[in-house]
Amino acid sequence: MENPFSFGGFAKTNSFTNRTKEIEHIDTLCKNSINLILISPRRWGKSSLIHHIAQNKANKTLKFCLIDLFNIGTEEEFYTQYLQVVMKATATKLEQYKQYATEFLTQLKPNITLGTGVDAEMGLELSFKPNGKSEIEILDIAQRIAEKQNTRIVVAIDEFQNIDSFTKSIPFQKKLRATWQKHDRVSYTLYGSKRHLMHELFEKKEKPFYKFGDVMYLEKIAENEWVKFITAAYKRTEKSISKPQAKHIAQLMQNHPYYVQQFAFSLWEKTDSEVTDEHINETITTLIQSNEWRFIHLFEPLTHKQRKTLIALIENGEKGITSAKTVSKYDLGSSATVLRSIDALQNAEIVERWGDRIQLLDPVFEMWLIRKLKLTKTN
Repeated sequence: MENPFSFGGFAKTNSFTNRTKEIEHIDTLCKNSINLILISPRRWGKSSLIHHIAQNKANKTLKFCLIDLFNIGTEEEFYTQYLQVVMKATATKLEQYKQYATEFLTQLKPNITLGTGVDAEMGLELSFKPNGKSEIEILDIAQRIAEKQNTRIVVAIDEFQNIDSFTKSIPFQKKLRATWQKHDRVSYTLYGSKRHLMHELFEKKEKPFYKFGDVMYLEKIAENEWVKFITAAYKRTEKSISKPQAKHIAQLMQNHPYYVQQFAFSLWEKTDSEVTDEHINETITTLIQSNEWRFIHLFEPLTHKQRKTLIALIENGEKGITSAKTVSKYDLGSSATVLRSIDALQNAEIVERWGDRIQLLDPVFEMWLIRKLKLTKTN
């Protein structure tokens, strides 16, 4: 029988959990061509949410183009990827590819290819030196195609904060904003995991994308939703887990979407028919051990002060982290050094600021540190 839980990629339909309110809100924005800025830490389910909506809400009048900037580092690479994804999502025949290229890309001469075999896909290769006219044609193509097809198109771009590292990023952002804000049949869902960078891109008045769209901070899935999901999945696969046990799993993983799924996946594999507390304890150890290599690579590059600050956050909590007492107790240097360490930990996506709160983002990394360094976590 197939394991009902999944992690490490887009959540499968049966593994997709709740998000009912978020789906309804995003669906409304998409149908009305309103831009969305979606922000949350890595592995909280942003990509799965957008992928789920694209799979379940796409139809003849609403199309989705999903782009990932994870491995895109230049403006030229962006144009190439953008054009390829939009064309692939909107042109289903070779004739359409050629028609759109001829009609909408007058400044370019893209090479259109058709693969071989049963699952052959059309491809589009670009070899061009960007200029003002060709760039605008590419950025306008979704709107032009939407007008021609009498449809609406959603362009969803993952890891959008990476655009800030492009050479001449601000002029490029201005170009995108100036073009995209004119579109009435295309909406842009821009999402990313580095909250502080996304906040700067969209919430600072001096930035080109200031107030570009509706901003949504994706929260963790609520504990009671995890309990319903986990118990239902076990029942569906003819195994049993009690509600208190399911609640304990959610609490151990601090409702972290990726880790609740990974924990439940591993626990399900260990369970023949009924979950026991021994199974849960074994799964905790398994989870820590299976992620240890990643935690070592995460911890080793930290400076002495950054490590000490991390320890202080675990043992003392964020309150009073810059106080003279805490600074002296953990040898943190000074309050200014602590703030610099916290900034570095945030840039490394180890901690996140939520208003006045500072939170470790990875509950299993925290467990590993507690075991490895024999720490005592604050209540």
